[in-house]
Amino acid sequence: MSDIKNHRINLLFLLLIALSAYSQPEQRNGNDSSDLRFLKGETLQFRLSYGWFTVGRAKLVVDPDFHVYENEQCYKIDITGHTAGFIGLFARVNDMWGAYVSKETMLPKMAYADIQEGNYTRQEKIYFDQDTGDIKVEMTKKKRKRPTKYYDFGPEIHDLISGYMLLRNMDFSKLAAGDTIRFKAFYDEIFYDMKVVFEGTEIIKTKVGRLTAYRVVPLIPENKIFPGKKPITGWVSADANQLPLRVSANMFFGTAYCDLTGYKNIKFGPDFE
Repeated sequence: MSDIKNHRINLLFLLLIALSAYSQPEQRNGNDSSDLRFLKGETLQFRLSYGWFTVGRAKLVVDPDFHVYENEQCYKIDITGHTAGFIGLFARVNDMWGAYVSKETMLPKMAYADIQEGNYTRQEKIYFDQDTGDIKVEMTKKKRKRPTKYYDFGPEIHDLISGYMLLRNMDFSKLAAGDTIRFKAFYDEIFYDMKVVFEGTEIIKTKVGRLTAYRVVPLIPENKIFPGKKPITGWVSADANQLPLRVSANMFFGTAYCDLTGYKNIKFGPDFE
């Protein structure tokens, strides 16, 4: 079950963190969100596959309304993922991640997760105090509440989802092929300090059409799940929406993919379902 867990998380979300490295926020005009590349209510659908087989489905939803959290207007974003196809006969996965992200700063205020993978369950809430630099983690594993943990961090640290939100606002025109950028993020009680290489643009055939895409490669630490120096590659649409189109991951059993298969309520253009 642990291999399935790492498979799913890294395919869909590790790369989204990595992509956020390029998202250096530009000067915001107070609460003006007109410069953002997404809209409230946006929904993205993903297919996780290995070879010809579908092994999972995932969905990312930006809530249609703003939510007030600690007297601050926030985007509420939820990501759900579950097994599908033949693998669902052997392993049941039904997971959810979410976050309240400040409309003003695009930094996380609180992140949460509800993980159900066979007999393994985990619920957690992570509180980010961006003023004091403190993180508080509350977790329940297998229905047993764990002691609350506290962490210190530097300024403007992101979680998975706020990093993804920043991805949608970056300016690729400022990058040249070969540029490498560092970033910091916090996920699963681990601080990440990673490098990402921008490799330029290329035309790729995707589930949502033949498109010009930006190609990026995160340099991840050596591990047993993803062998090699550059096991993960991601493609982002080279247009006004900058949608995450595809992730490919060379794993110990072969190459797996996470593909965008549909979207609605995007800021620029019609729905694709």
